[in-house]
Amino acid sequence: MNIKSGSVGNFAYNLIVGAATNGPKASNNGGKDPQTNFMFYNNTMVECGYRRIATGRGGSTNFEEGSRGGYYNNLMINCKYGPRVVAATANYAGNALVVADTANIKCGNNYNYVDDLASANQIYPTGFGQKPQPTDIPAPSSFLPANYKPGAVYDGTAVLHLNNPKFVNYTLPRTTANLGDVSFVGTADFHLTATSPAAGKGNTSFLPLTSITGYYDIIVPVDPNFGSSEITPPGKDIGAFQLDGTGNKH
Repeated sequence: MNIKSGSVGNFAYNLIVGAATNGPKASNNGGKDPQTNFMFYNNTMVECGYRRIATGRGGSTNFEEGSRGGYYNNLMINCKYGPRVVAATANYAGNALVVADTANIKCGNNYNYVDDLASANQIYPTGFGQKPQPTDIPAPSSFLPANYKPGAVYDGTAVLHLNNPKFVNYTLPRTTANLGDVSFVGTADFHLTATSPAAGKGNTSFLPLTSITGYYDIIVPVDPNFGSSEITPPGKDIGAFQLDGTGNKH
C-alpha cells in the first residue's frame, strides 16, 4: 500500500503476507496540501520485505517524505525490518531519503516476533528515527542498551524466538533458511488463540482519522467506492484479528 501526496485516512485490520517491500508506506512527496496523514493500526504482517536486498528497505510500516500520522497495535512476524520512520540521518544503500514529519508521528503497542538475528537487530531499523515505546513487545528495555538512541546499532540476540503470538494455525519458530518463502495464506490461520501474549495488549485510546482541519477541511467519507469502507475503532488485541470477532472478518 503506497500512499502518496495529499492522501488522508486509515489503514487498519489488514493481513499482509510476504509483501515485497513495506506493508503500508506514507509519503508526502512534493509537499502537497493537504499533507499525507495516515493512521496504520491493528495490522498483521507476516514475513515481509525479503525481496528487497538494499539495506533499510523492506519490512513493515514506513513514514517518509514529509508524511505524518501514527502506527499502533501492529503485529509483525519475521518481517525483515520493523516500523521505519525516515529521520534526518536516514539513508539506504548510500541514497539519502527525505525526512518524514517526525514531530507529528505517534506510535505505541507494536509487536515484533523474530526468528532471525538480522531481523532482531532491525526491530528498530539502524539509521532511522523510530522511537521505542515502553508499550512495544518485546519491551525495549529487555534488549536495547541503556544509552540507546534512535537509529543506533544494537544486539537483538536476547529476543530471538520470544513472545510467540500463538496463532490458531501457523508454526513458529521458523527456520532461518525458509524466511521469506511465505507469499500466501494457504491453510494458515492468523487468528489469535485465547492465550496469545498479543491478547489485550492493544491501545484503544487513540482515534482513527475522520476529519482534518487546515488549508482544506477534509471529512473522510464512509463509502464503498470513494472513501473508507468503514472507520473501525482500534482493537484491544494487537493485530488484525480480534478475539471478540471484530476486526478482520476473513
